[in-house]
Amino acid sequence: MKTVSKLYTSQMSHEEIFGLEMRGRELRSEAFHKMLGSLSAKTGRLFRKALHIDSHGKLHHNARA
Repeated sequence: MKTVSKLYTSQMSHEEIFGLEMRGRELRSEAFHKMLGSLSAKTGRLFRKALHIDSHGKLHHNARA
């Protein structure tokens, strides 16, 4: 994590850092899906199709988030 000082990261375990990174991704994903939900149904369908999001809300590996 480049944005966190070396002193701070040296006091954290790799598991803690990984956990923070995973939580950050979850929060971004939640915000992304809320944004999708706020779009009109037709626009949302087109947007999901364009991003290759399946029925479970997962981005496929060939798509960029």
